[in-house]
Amino acid sequence: NLDSLLIKHYFSAKTFQDISSILDWDEKMYKILSSYANKEKIQIGISKLRSGINALFTYQAPAIQLDGKLHLFRAKNAQENDDCNLNLYCKRSVNINIYPDLKLRELLDSYSLSSDINNLICYEHFDAAVTSPDQYSAMENNLKTRQI
Repeated sequence: NLDSLLIKHYFSAKTFQDISSILDWDEKMYKILSSYANKEKIQIGISKLRSGINALFTYQAPAIQLDGKLHLFRAKNAQENDDCNLNLYCKRSVNINIYPDLKLRELLDSYSLSSDINNLICYEHFDAAVTSPDQYSAMENNLKTRQI
């Protein structure tokens, strides 16, 4: 149960035992947060987290497949043909980009990932270059040198 896992993770075992018989989420939160000074902020935060996780579990992909290009960025140890089943949702094949030297956390924090994404925006969406002509020119020159 998601509610139980969230409570176990963010609050003490004793707190979890104290509210285990309560079924309603709001009642559980009221009882748990009664001893906290900043209960409103905690209530909002944990409820948003719960809502977001529930949305992930209940997500239903649309029946119509995505027609655009999809780029998947993966960390080291990812297999070259593992597109995380995104091919089920796309008409085109998924472009898998693996960074073999980076773990997931390192990849998310890396400059190379953000740079590659920004380059894709300029390359795949030429109208995005209107706000950054210098970046577009650099990308265009880079692509021309790769083609030679």
